Amino acid sequence: MRLFKRGLSAVLSLCLVAFTLGVFVPEKSVNVSAATSSELQNKINSLNEKQRKIQKKLDSLKDDKSDAKEKAENLQEQVSVIESKVDTMTARVNALESEINDLEYKINKKESQIKKAKTQLKERLKAIYIAGASTDILVLLSADDYSDFLEKSDIMKCITSDTKDLMAKLQKDIRKINKAKKQVEAKKSDADSLKQQLVTEKNKLDSKYSEAQSAYSKLEDTESALKAESEEVLKAKEEAQKEFDRIAREAAKRALSGGSSAHIKIGASGFTWPYGGSSYYISSGFGYRYHPTLHYSKFHGGVDISGSGAYGTPILATASGTVILACYNGSYGNCVMIDHGIYQGSSLISLYGHCSSLAVGNGQTVKQGQVIAYVGSTGRSTGPHLHFEMRVNGNRVNPLNYF
Repeated sequence: MRLFKRGLSAVLSLCLVAFTLGVFVPEKSVNVSAATSSELQNKINSLNEKQRKIQKKLDSLKDDKSDAKEKAENLQEQVSVIESKVDTMTARVNALESEINDLEYKINKKESQIKKAKTQLKERLKAIYIAGASTDILVLLSADDYSDFLEKSDIMKCITSDTKDLMAKLQKDIRKINKAKKQVEAKKSDADSLKQQLVTEKNKLDSKYSEAQSAYSKLEDTESALKAESEEVLKAKEEAQKEFDRIAREAAKRALSGGSSAHIKIGASGFTWPYGGSSYYISSGFGYRYHPTLHYSKFHGGVDISGSGAYGTPILATASGTVILACYNGSYGNCVMIDHGIYQGSSLISLYGHCSSLAVGNGQTVKQGQVIAYVGSTGRSTGPHLHFEMRVNGNRVNPLNYF
């Protein structure tokens, strides 16, 4: 009984010292830390996926903007052609208007001359009539269409040659003036048609510009919104990653100070079990499986080891060797690879993935059972666990065969 009390007293003293030094970590606290880190990792994974989707949209939008830019450039070329046509049409309209003005001036002048010639002709015809000529002269004097009448009338027989010349010139001038009037009307019609074409082309140009500007403006608005959303996601991810790293550092500190001591187990073949926890289970074995995040059948080249309060549990070197990789490694997350040299005639390498933090660096020599990292959930992972591989001549083999 006295021995039992002494033993109990010693245990209580050790616990008190551990608590005073800040080393003692209750099981509940470890579980809360693991749960928190797992939630953070899930959040980071979710934010990574969201950012990937946003980036995919931005990449697609980049192609859309490129197409829109190319369309705008093509429109600009068309605009240049249309503007050139507009300039040509405007110049032509101006030339027609100038020509019309000249013709109208000539017509007015010619009509004035014709009016004067008509007055002279009437005076002469009056003289002929007074002299006793045909009564047709009375009809002629009151006629408006001289051209047709003069060609058919017998009155020409009694008119002197100089009067005939005057009348012939009058007929010629009348024909010219009628032809000029028709030309003016035709040119005015052409001018009106060209002006209408000008208005139509200008409306089309304005419509195309408006559509192009509206489309490009919408793309820019969408791009700005996506970039703003991406920045928010990145900020949230950075904050989550900082908290995740803080928890990882605390877990590593607890492990180094003895709060999560490593349990070394040597297998029958002489290799050390890599998971340093007192209890564990294999959450996923070696071989083909339905992948938990990719959602299709995929070869699993190692074993996944986990346990209660797995996060921050020490990871041990399964055998002595040289660290050939200690960094973040894609879907493996934080990863360590150790070259153990030649074993039974073949090269042997071990791999430890999804670590929360690393305790060794590239090129470092490690001893069997040495703490090289701590269990985490980095990379493509659904929760805290150790992904452990053994590679013989570069080929992944079932690691459980060594234990």
